[in-house]
Amino acid sequence: MVKRFPMRITGYSKRYKFTKLPAQKAPPASAAESVQRLADERARAVLGEAPRFMGMSDRSITELAARDLGFKTSTKKWNKFIPKITKRQRSTIASYAKSHKGKVSLGGIKKAKEQAFIKTLKAADRKQGRIFRQTHERFTGRSVANPFKNYTAKTPDKLKKW
Repeated sequence: MVKRFPMRITGYSKRYKFTKLPAQKAPPASAAESVQRLADERARAVLGEAPRFMGMSDRSITELAARDLGFKTSTKKWNKFIPKITKRQRSTIASYAKSHKGKVSLGGIKKAKEQAFIKTLKAADRKQGRIFRQTHERFTGRSVANPFKNYTAKTPDKLKKW
């Protein structure tokens, strides 16, 4: 005799019901204006009054000043970050090599240091980009990527042979 089991429906619960939320209110149109006004106040407080140049608006001058300040602060942070993290990673590799004497080759240590340095550079680049965006957004109200960043691509294997 074959017994039949009731089919189970997965993903459905009798205990919990779905509740439909009412439509959400859109942010007021003045929200964008308040962000811009706050950015203008910050720019005036830090950068001072924008000088008047023939053919340039106050907004473009503030934009250039914010870009310059963002570039300076991000570069300063990048230069402080690199030696500190490199030193920490190298000491980690050295302590690993000391504790595993005879099991680690010099080539392996060199490769580990190279990989750690590449990892450090990538982390520093991410941090530099974030600081640039935040600084620019703070003074202009708009976020933008760093125009001085170098985007590198991996060399194809065909060109490596030459």
